[in-house]
Amino acid sequence: CMVQAGEVASLYINFDQVNMTSVQGSVAVAQVLQPLLENGVVGESFSGMVDTVWFYTRALKPCEIAARYFTSTYAVDASKAPDGHVVKVDLPEDHPYADAFTVSAWVYPHSTDNFQTMLTTDINGKGGDISLYKTGVTVGLWEHSDCVCPNTCPSTTNEAKHSAYKQFTSWRSRVPSESWSHVALTFAKEVSAGTSALYLYIDGILHDVQSLEGTAEFIPAGATTLFLFPDFDGMFYDFKMSGPVESYVVKNDTQCAETGEFSEDELYLGLNEGAGDVALTTGAGIQAIVSGLTGMVVNHSYYDKTFPQVCTVYGSGHLGVMVGDIGLFTLTSRSACGRQVLVGGDPWEVTMIRIDEPAVLVPIMADTNDGNYHFYYKPMAECGVYTTNLLFGGELVTTFDTTVRAAATSHEGTYVVGGVLDATTFGTPQSMMIQTADKYLCKSDHAGDIEKLVVSITGPHEVDVAVTPMGNGVFMAAWFFHAFGQYRVNVTFEGGVVTDGSFCLDVAAGNAASVTPTTPVVVEEDFAGVSDLDMHMPTNGVTLEGWAWLTTLNQDAYLIFKGAANQTGAGMEAKGYEIKIAPGFQLSASLYVGLGETRNVTADLATLVSLNFWNHYAVAYDGTHLALYLNGALVHEKTYLDAKPVKHNMYYHPLTLGLGMNGRIDEIKLWRTYRSREDIMERMYCPPFEREAELSGYFGFNEDASATETRGYSAACPADATARALSNNECLTGSPVTFSDLSVLTINQAQGIGRPSARHSVTVGMNATHGPEGVQAMDNQPSFLIQAKDMCGYCYTAGDPTAYTVGLTKVNYQYLSGNAPGTEYPVTEVVSALAPLEARPTAGFCPQWGAADAQTTGDEKGDVYQVYLNNADTTGTYEVGVFADGASFFPVPTPMTIFAGEPNTFEPFFVSQNTRRPTAGVPFPYYLTVRDSLGNVLKRRSDFEGKVSIVGKDYQMVYAFSTSGESTPPTSMAANEPLIQFDEENGIYTIPMLLGITGTYLLELTNPNMVTFTASVDCDPPAWKVVHTPSNELPQEVRRFEHTAVNHGGDMYIFGGASFDKTYLNDVWMLKDVDATTYHYVSHVPLEYPDGYKEAAAAISDMPHREGGSVYRTQREEETMMTPRDTMKRRTVAVTLDTATLIQAGLMNRHCMDIAFTDKLADFYMDPSPGCNHEATVYRVSLPEGFADDDLMVFHGGNPWMRENVASQPKEVFMFFEGFESDPRMTSVSELEAVPACDGAPVTANLAVTSELPFAGERSLKMNKGEGITAIKKLEPVDNYTLTAWFWDSGSTAGVHFLSSDYPTCDNLSNGTLLGAATAVGMYTLANADNYCVGQPWDVTDLPRENGWHKLQIASNSGAATIAVDGVTVKEGPALPLDKIFLSAGNSVRARGQAALAASSAFWDDISVELMSGITAGAVAKTEAAAWSIGTRWEKLETEGAAPPPRYSHTTVYHDGKAWLYGGERSGYSFTDMWTFDFEETSWAPVDITLDITNPAIALALTKTVEFPGENGGDYAALAGASTLDTLPKARFDHTAVMVSVDDDHYMVVYGGRSGHVILKDWWAFHFETKTWIPLKSRVSNGTSDGGNADAGVRFGHAAASTMDNMVYVFGGWSSAGFSRDFLRCEVHITNEGNGIFSGAVVDCYDLVEECGLPNELSPRYSHTMRAKPQDNVLFMYGGSDLDSAAPAEGFGKVWRFSGVECTWEAMEATDEIGRFEQAMTVTTAAENVIVHGGQQDGTTGTTYLFPIG
Repeated sequence: CMVQAGEVASLYINFDQVNMTSVQGSVAVAQVLQPLLENGVVGESFSGMVDTVWFYTRALKPCEIAARYFTSTYAVDASKAPDGHVVKVDLPEDHPYADAFTVSAWVYPHSTDNFQTMLTTDINGKGGDISLYKTGVTVGLWEHSDCVCPNTCPSTTNEAKHSAYKQFTSWRSRVPSESWSHVALTFAKEVSAGTSALYLYIDGILHDVQSLEGTAEFIPAGATTLFLFPDFDGMFYDFKMSGPVESYVVKNDTQCAETGEFSEDELYLGLNEGAGDVALTTGAGIQAIVSGLTGMVVNHSYYDKTFPQVCTVYGSGHLGVMVGDIGLFTLTSRSACGRQVLVGGDPWEVTMIRIDEPAVLVPIMADTNDGNYHFYYKPMAECGVYTTNLLFGGELVTTFDTTVRAAATSHEGTYVVGGVLDATTFGTPQSMMIQTADKYLCKSDHAGDIEKLVVSITGPHEVDVAVTPMGNGVFMAAWFFHAFGQYRVNVTFEGGVVTDGSFCLDVAAGNAASVTPTTPVVVEEDFAGVSDLDMHMPTNGVTLEGWAWLTTLNQDAYLIFKGAANQTGAGMEAKGYEIKIAPGFQLSASLYVGLGETRNVTADLATLVSLNFWNHYAVAYDGTHLALYLNGALVHEKTYLDAKPVKHNMYYHPLTLGLGMNGRIDEIKLWRTYRSREDIMERMYCPPFEREAELSGYFGFNEDASATETRGYSAACPADATARALSNNECLTGSPVTFSDLSVLTINQAQGIGRPSARHSVTVGMNATHGPEGVQAMDNQPSFLIQAKDMCGYCYTAGDPTAYTVGLTKVNYQYLSGNAPGTEYPVTEVVSALAPLEARPTAGFCPQWGAADAQTTGDEKGDVYQVYLNNADTTGTYEVGVFADGASFFPVPTPMTIFAGEPNTFEPFFVSQNTRRPTAGVPFPYYLTVRDSLGNVLKRRSDFEGKVSIVGKDYQMVYAFSTSGESTPPTSMAANEPLIQFDEENGIYTIPMLLGITGTYLLELTNPNMVTFTASVDCDPPAWKVVHTPSNELPQEVRRFEHTAVNHGGDMYIFGGASFDKTYLNDVWMLKDVDATTYHYVSHVPLEYPDGYKEAAAAISDMPHREGGSVYRTQREEETMMTPRDTMKRRTVAVTLDTATLIQAGLMNRHCMDIAFTDKLADFYMDPSPGCNHEATVYRVSLPEGFADDDLMVFHGGNPWMRENVASQPKEVFMFFEGFESDPRMTSVSELEAVPACDGAPVTANLAVTSELPFAGERSLKMNKGEGITAIKKLEPVDNYTLTAWFWDSGSTAGVHFLSSDYPTCDNLSNGTLLGAATAVGMYTLANADNYCVGQPWDVTDLPRENGWHKLQIASNSGAATIAVDGVTVKEGPALPLDKIFLSAGNSVRARGQAALAASSAFWDDISVELMSGITAGAVAKTEAAAWSIGTRWEKLETEGAAPPPRYSHTTVYHDGKAWLYGGERSGYSFTDMWTFDFEETSWAPVDITLDITNPAIALALTKTVEFPGENGGDYAALAGASTLDTLPKARFDHTAVMVSVDDDHYMVVYGGRSGHVILKDWWAFHFETKTWIPLKSRVSNGTSDGGNADAGVRFGHAAASTMDNMVYVFGGWSSAGFSRDFLRCEVHITNEGNGIFSGAVVDCYDLVEECGLPNELSPRYSHTMRAKPQDNVLFMYGGSDLDSAAPAEGFGKVWRFSGVECTWEAMEATDEIGRFEQAMTVTTAAENVIVHGGQQDGTTGTTYLFPIG
């Protein structure tokens, strides 16, 4: 019910108010009420039933809504009728009730004391009425009376009344008060008798029948109104009127209300429309209107009595339910007429009893007191069909069947029928039954269950299990054990183990067959097409074998006989096959091959066997060869010339086993293949199931001892467990059998199932050829695993800890010994043999050994052994031997690497014996290793953190680093390289340090799991490093003084100044990449050139560009390169450097690769012999084209990261070079082509690039043992050259390995050329095995051979040639042209291979052809500090926009990506203008100053020049009302300008200087954002006022810098007292009011000389420079002069450091001093170096120096 009261809507369901937005409420509104309100339709949005819809034009009260809900029927209470109010029924005029009718109603008189009318048609004395008088029913009928109502007629007219009014009162028909009664009257006129018949019914029972005289109409003609209960004190309902009806109809009306089926003469008033004034009669009969009901309709919901037989049951639960679910059904009580009883309390009962087995379900009943009884039950176990009984008051009403269905199958309910299986034997069919059931243990039979049921059996082998449905949820699992042992049986359903579905099963080895001479085992003839016991052999041969235990041997004993017992002996040829043992142990075997021929072989075993032992007998035949074996050993054989197969016998011949024998037989196998001796030996203890396809018959006698038959198996009669379990049609059945428990497979010497096998077991985690990646030393984790197998190839699960052992031997693979020929290398040198280790078996799934807790529930079979190599405590190469039962897995030991354990300690690594000291400002490599607890070096990266900090200083210099990359190193170190490098080959970490200043530093390394490492590092003083530019050329234009410099993006820019000839400048030059210093030292090497070289070089030098190295050319690819000239091709030079000393001095890293030859990055090659860190390291350098300088500059040092050098390009240095580094493929050996011997086939497999033994780099070329092969590279012929190759001599006494530059190759006929002269050097044992030989023709040299690497060289120059070995000339002669590189292995003369020469291998590496240049290099002349990278060079910038006028003594500050230039002087004219230089746009622009033209002083200044009073600048008037121009600074030069920040505003602060001859003392601040000049008042405190303690005074030529936001430091200059050493700290204060208004602009200066003191050495000076390092609050001051004759002419040379925190000065140590003044100075981007350029240094200079400042 939805109620709308104004704006408020409420929703009621039943009679409870609910939230309209709830799920229940929203559904009711959306699906029922809303469609009804909008469309007047209900039922479109939902499915269900609708009854009794009301609409009200007012909002009902909650109590009214409850009344609507609780009221089911209504009655009319006539006692509530107002006075004069009558209920009327208006009939149609043609109503059919004039002559006869039946009228009825339910009445409820409150009392029966008075006369009460129930129905009347009395109209002016006409018609009739029905009344109650007392408790009787009175019927009256008027005939022509004027009396309106009999009750009102006066007594005087009683007689008249009596004559006019016919009345009958029936005292039989009693209607009690305060009770409902059904009253019915049938009235019918009997015209012939002149009477009217009356039939009175009370509660459906005919109580009285009377006749009234007369035939007057009860409803007079023309009367259409019935008056209902006009003076009735009580209630009525169900008023009905119709034609006369039979008694049973009246009776029915008392039981069942009208159901809507009416006859045409019926009028029915149900009065159930509600409390309206008007009601309608219902039905298809008489339509009438009832009125006068206002205020009289009352609730009369009555309750029918239950009639059990017509109750109804609904709900699916009465039909059935799934076990575990709730079954629910509802029983509805109904009356006899089928109407629902509206109250509860009926005595209903329900019982549920299973039909087939005793089981009872007890439903729970819920009486909802509305005639509905809800029964629910939840079956939890017993499924089946139940009889459900409905009882009322204990009496059975009805029954029906209810089915409890099984739920989904689950592993909890499914079970193995019969439980866990008992022990059994292998080799026989096995099966078990599984019953599927749900979790309530109800047996289930669902489609798809077979897909979810998994039976797995794991043990010595993975058993193939077939699952077959048998019906009713029963499944048969069938399988066949191929081997005995212990198995784990797992039965799962959807992954869960079923009941009794996981257990260990012992599978025994079975039995043997006991035989006597007269009781053999007979296998009848094969079923047709099933097997082939006749052993017909078309191709593959046959093998017969079996075991026999003889207790006596008194007659012929047939182990295997194809025939019956009566077919033996002479003349009784079976025409089959046999193995017979005659008395005296005479063994024979025969096979029938057709046409009367039998092939046989015999052997006398009298000395080999004896009684009461198991022996294995076998015969194998392949058509010509017949072999007889005893216990796997050949005892006799016979060979026939013609091949004949075993003949198929068409007659009856059974297979008889053990005929004539007394003892036992076992494991009889008939093979359709010829088996070798090795095969027979290996498999004679093994069942043949894995090779079933080769079998004609196998009899293992493994049945239970109670059996009388044995089963055989073959390819045609397979071990199919399912087929055997489902069928009685057995094949290959032998009988009779008496079984013996002495199986041959379980005897002590049995080498089969259950015996660990080295052949079948495998290792996991190590490779038998190459070995694993490595094993950690003393590791407590398994190094590798053994997958254990027995000798039959099945899993070995016995768990014997002694079954597998491991031997570990530490070895060295010795390639280099230096020994004379005799032993061929490499050899394995045993360092130490460690004690053998036992492999540890893992626990299996069944408790096979040890404690009971060894059992697990997983899939582990116990066939895995873990090998812990925890007896190896040192790293290195080991050889591992793995043994099973004493037998080795591998023919040779397997190599394995033992690597270091977990990191424990740090240990420094020193390239040489002496500790090296770093130099301040130069990156320094600190080398260290990480070691485990055993002292082994870790060659894998470890994580650690570290920091470097200075010790013993008042300030801190710290930077941190980490191997994880989270580091805060100096910026210049971390640009493009990882901070920490790790050399995996040697386990060495390189930690580059950049120690900024001289002192002692502390290095700390930490790792939570390692011992903390600390080391003290002493840093030597630095040297001034000159910045090197290409060819050391310095543009004349950059020589200047009194200029300025700033750093932008790592480049230094210089502005203006005066040149060496006093010319004023306004140009801009850039020194590019001044920050990116790659090399920190330069050595000068003198060169000497052959005649004519310099002249040719000069011709090229005059051309536009000079060629550099290949890397330089790549970086300068936009430049036009000159084509090399033939005369200049030969320009290599060998440079010898003492790299050992350079490394020791910190001037080179330990790889000798931080080096560059010339500033053009000339290509070079470092000769691997003697290599790096040697006093005579040789670099072969390809000089740039046109290079002819007398001095070769070699840059080096300062790059600890550089392990590889981009300029190390040997292919660019040499005419030909091959180092075998770039192409590891075998088919094409880089530049060399593999060519076989002239008389041989291609053998490219003998030629390989390998990392096994490199001489240089990581790879070399290996020529393996084998037939002759050659590696050739054909070249353009040359005359002046050196051919070099490194050759490894194996020390073999036989072999040919040589190098040649012109050896002849094969002709078209592959015969080789005629033997002629050729150049060759190497080993040629055909000539001599002890010495190296030269040829060709071949000759022996005086140089003895030694195992190891050797340098072979063939050189030709100036008409002469030499051949050398290891630098020793072994042959000289005329010039030898070179047209190829020829490497030979195993070839003799004419390039033919010889087997005798193929016995040795060799390695080759770094093969080169160098063109001779004649250029020689001397020893290093000098080494000096330098700063250089390939990009460092001077460039003059072409600028945009008008440039400032030329000037010097100006200032420049850097702000917002621009340089701000201010002031300066030119020819006596002082500037006050300001300019900006945009670095990105390279453009100049003047700065427009913001002026307030309303200020009279500014307006005056714009029209005239204002002079500042006073010789020294005078005193300023008060800021307010000044008469002079105090809002713009005076033009000046020799001033200072620094950047400061005040309250996040940026200013340029200008102090002092000169303006003409006037020395200034004023302070100004320029606000960048508003471009406003702000005068700063200098405050000096008098003790009571604010201000500093000093007045800066007049000053020029001083230096200034800012460290903190508003701090300006001033030092020296010319003051009123002359050259000064004043030192001031001035604090700037400005308040920015906004809109260009500034207030409180003051500067307070403090005398730091008085506060901090000054070193005496820090003398007065001017024209010096000072820069700040704000992040450290320090200042650096350099240079200057006092123009005193006692001062250095070039100026002061020390760099001074001031700490703002400690207020101390310190002279920075240096190895030299470079003095100058009037220079420009800036700092590098990371403030690690000061950059000093130009100035006066014994004249005007243009050089640039770097000095480290930390």
